[in-house]
This record gives sequence, structure tokens and C-alpha cells, in this order.
Amino acid sequence: MEARAAASPELRPLGIGETLDVSIKVYLRHAGSLFRIVATIVVPIQVLAALVNMSLLENPSVLRPSLSGPQPVPGQLIPGGVGWFVASMVLAVVLAFAQVLAVAACFKAVGEGYLGGRPDWLDSLRFAGRRLGALLLAAFMFLGALTLNLFVVAIAGGLLAIPFTLAGPAGAVVAVIVIVVIAVPGVGWLATYWSVFIPVLLAEDAGSAASLGRSWSLVSGRFWATFATLLVGILLGILVQVLVGGALIALLFTDAGQSVILASTLNALATAVGSIVTIPLVASFVAIIYFDLRVRKEGLDLRLVARGMASPGSPAPAQGPAVPARGPSGGPALAGQGGPPPPPGPTPR
Repeated sequence: MEARAAASPELRPLGIGETLDVSIKVYLRHAGSLFRIVATIVVPIQVLAALVNMSLLENPSVLRPSLSGPQPVPGQLIPGGVGWFVASMVLAVVLAFAQVLAVAACFKAVGEGYLGGRPDWLDSLRFAGRRLGALLLAAFMFLGALTLNLFVVAIAGGLLAIPFTLAGPAGAVVAVIVIVVIAVPGVGWLATYWSVFIPVLLAEDAGSAASLGRSWSLVSGRFWATFATLLVGILLGILVQVLVGGALIALLFTDAGQSVILASTLNALATAVGSIVTIPLVASFVAIIYFDLRVRKEGLDLRLVARGMASPGSPAPAQGPAVPARGPSGGPALAGQGGPPPPPGPTPR
């Protein structure tokens, strides 16, 4: 009985604070592997983006953040030119799908780290690459639905805001607030229900459409807890990105920002570094949320999931899962770092 429990540890559900705690600790413990995963995917795209900017861009102010917008070159209807604009849009789409692949590969690494194993970044990339087609299709469906939902909700908010715009400048401000208040929750609810489609697609070998439906089913009944955890995780990711990339972006406002070559290099470097640091953090939150949802609803044994996700010939994790256990003082501790895997206990709300 004890041998079976050791081989298949039973996990208890995590509270919101514990989910955040475990996600951050797994992220920090395996940061090296996670950073390599994202760098391998994102850096080549940013190098290409820098070359496009150097070749086609005449006005470096386009790359400089500004509330008033960039100053167009005389004779150009679009700042930067039509060729640069089209190339930038194509690269933006490629980068969006590349980030989905990066999140998927990070999920594989986070899952292994969560079980106490040592993730291999190349193995994680290969694992995500095997489902590349399904991942891209699911991402297209996800982003397309979010865009359509945002469009519809924004129109509805705009119609409701029309009476306020007739009241003058103050009314226009109120109208903008009304649109934001309606649009953000309208997109947020759909994004929350579909938030774990990547883990579902990888860990359960689900199809593109099926992964979205399965994600909806898992989140149902735990919407607000999932939304709150994701919101805190995204805000932390934004904070980290600002702190890491802020210094590089600030250089765009110096003399270096007046050169197309230097501005293009700084912009690409800031985007790449921000992605390398932020994407694994968000992926960690999504992965731990997914595992917790399955523990709550299905009594998940994570070793069975690890076996299903394992690449051929990869060793099984040597330690227990990195789930906070209740120590003598009542505080959480990571398994393998001060406490054994926790026994089933009361479900945190």
C-alpha cells in the first residue's frame, strides 16, 4: 500500500495563494531550461524583425512608445511605409503563434519540474513540436474567437456609450469608460474558460476544437478562482517585463533612438528579453492551474499524466510533486524541500 502511494502520490487541491506560490517556485527553480526554450523560438523571429526594420524603416520614431503616435515621413500615408507595415503585420502574426508554441514547450518543462524531475529544454521543444499543427489550429480558433468577441462587445459598448458622447468632453470620457468596462469582461470570460486549452491538447492528446471544449468543462465551477489566479499571474508577468525591458526601451528616447539600426536592435532585444522572462512565468501559472483543476474534479494522479506526456526513453521523475505541504507551523513547503507530498485534505476555497 505504501509502495503504491509512493509511486502514485495523491494530491490535494491548492488555494489561489498556493497556486501562485508553486508556479513561481517551479519557474525560478527551472528558469534556465525555460529561458532556453523561449529563446530558441523567439530570438530568430526578433532577429528577422530587426532586419526588416533596418531595411524598410525610414523613421525610427515608429519604434518609440508615444501617446501621440509616431511622426510619419512626408509622402507616406502609413508611418514606416506600406512595405514595412505589411512585413510587420506578418511578423506579428508569426510571433503570436510562436509564443503559443513556446507556452506549449514550457508546459512540458513545468510539468516535469512540478513532479520533481529535471526538465530537458530540447525534449520539451520536441514534445511541443509533435503537436504543432493542432496547436496552431487551436490557437487560430482561440485568437479568432477572442477577436470576434471583442469586436461584437466593443460595438455593443459603443452603442450604449452614444448618449454620453453627446454630453460633451466629460461625456466622451464616460463613454470610453463604458466601452472598456463592457469590453474587458466580455473578452476576459472567454479567455478564462479557454485558458487551459494548451495543457489539455498536450497532456490529454485532444484535438484542436476538443481542447477548447475540454478547457471550458474544467474551468466551469471554478471560473472566479481561475480568473483571479490568471489576473494576478498576468499582472506579475507585465511587471517583470516592464522591469526587465524598461531599461532597453528607455534607451530609445536617447540619441540611440535616432538611429534606425540602433533603434531596431534595441526594440528587438527588449521584445526578446521580455518574452524570454515572461512567457515561462505565464506558462507556469497556466500549467499549475490545469493540474489543480484536474485534481479537484478528477482526483488526478500526476504521475499518470507525466507518463502520458513523457517522450520515448525519458526517465520518470525521481522526486515527489512540488506541491506545498502543511508543515508543523501551518505554512506551505515544497515537496522535496522541507516536506513530503501532502495527503488528501480539505479543499481550499
